[in-house]
Amino acid sequence: MAAITPPTELERLAHERDGLVAWLAREFAQALSIEDAEDIVSEALPGLANDPSLPATGRRRRVYLRRALQRDAIDELRRRHGRALRDGPRQLLPLERAVALADPSAAPEQHLEEQQAAVERQAVVGRTMARLRPEDAEVLRLKYLEGRAPDEIAAELGITRTQYERRLARAGANGVDALSTAEGSSACKSARQMLAVDGHRSRDEIERLDVHLLDCLHCRAFALRARGLLEAATLPLVGVLERAAARLGSILGRGGEPALHDARDVALAGGSAVGAGTAVGVGLGTKMAVSCAGVAIAAVCAGPIAHELAPKPNPAQAEQQQSATKRTKPRATPTTAPATPTPTVTVSQPVSTPTAAPTARPKKRAQRPRSTAKERRQRAKAAAAKEFGPESATPDVSAAAKASAATATTTSSASPPPPPPPKPASTSKGPTSSSFSGEFRP
Repeated sequence: MAAITPPTELERLAHERDGLVAWLAREFAQALSIEDAEDIVSEALPGLANDPSLPATGRRRRVYLRRALQRDAIDELRRRHGRALRDGPRQLLPLERAVALADPSAAPEQHLEEQQAAVERQAVVGRTMARLRPEDAEVLRLKYLEGRAPDEIAAELGITRTQYERRLARAGANGVDALSTAEGSSACKSARQMLAVDGHRSRDEIERLDVHLLDCLHCRAFALRARGLLEAATLPLVGVLERAAARLGSILGRGGEPALHDARDVALAGGSAVGAGTAVGVGLGTKMAVSCAGVAIAAVCAGPIAHELAPKPNPAQAEQQQSATKRTKPRATPTTAPATPTPTVTVSQPVSTPTAAPTARPKKRAQRPRSTAKERRQRAKAAAAKEFGPESATPDVSAAAKASAATATTTSSASPPPPPPPKPASTSKGPTSSSFSGEFRP
């Protein structure tokens, strides 16, 4: 059985290459591109493999490698931008000042990088537009690639302004789908499989995914949409190639090449966060910047996507909530106050000092119970007996007594009226004879 030989130092460094490239690109995001970081790491690995002071494992090894790569990156920047070696000893300058003193004319490869980036943007836009329907691609081309006015586009398409806005919103939503589903290379499939699986990833997978997200815009859009950030940020869709950088610069407060540098910085941060398996735990403003930075390189960030990307409630669920609200809402029942009768005083004879009617109305008056038919018949009989019976011959009471009785009635309005006098019972059941009949009796 053949013995398993341990890997050499160069093989171990080659296994760590992707992580070192990602770290160096983030460390010098404003000065070096991803291609520059790959070149520096590739040139430094053979020398580091033969370095006897390189630690074997642990944190000391990682710090040693990063310091060596940082020195090589600074030397590369000094070589590009030049330095007067005859003026004296070396002077340590901060990295921000070195970037500010950079002369674009001194780096001819910068123009090649810009041309290569333009070609990549054209390829991304071409793949995205090819996956759209002809009418969607046409309205996006007129709006963002040619930059025409909405009324002019509506007139050319032969539709109204409202129909144009609806078509643009639909094309924007379809464009986001096309951008996130297109594949730029053969490595996109494996990268998306790792992004789709929510679980623990090895360090090697994270580093490879990080490097791939820095280069592939389609997978970056796929990762942002998988985390729910592409719809939440309401990203713009497809824009012009060179004009997108200027528009993004106006949004960020800068223009031209500095805007592209800002976009690249945020894209690096966003790519590393997504590659690490996090939910891109940055603020909402950073989420917007990450999304716009990643899509601006592919000529996205030129105009707003319509409201279709905003989350909308389910119609059935909204109808159920509305019906539940109607059921729980109490109905307002109109209440009518009962009419309160005003007591009046009637005097049959004039008096010397009349009593004025009271002005204060009682707050609440007890309702009299409704009488039955039997009670009404009894009261009718009592009234008839009082009118035609012996009580009718009784003398009237005085006016003063009537006035006092009326005053007592008004003060105690709630008291029921006095019961009628009882009907006199007959003493004999036989036939009665009057005096007239007795006088003329034979």
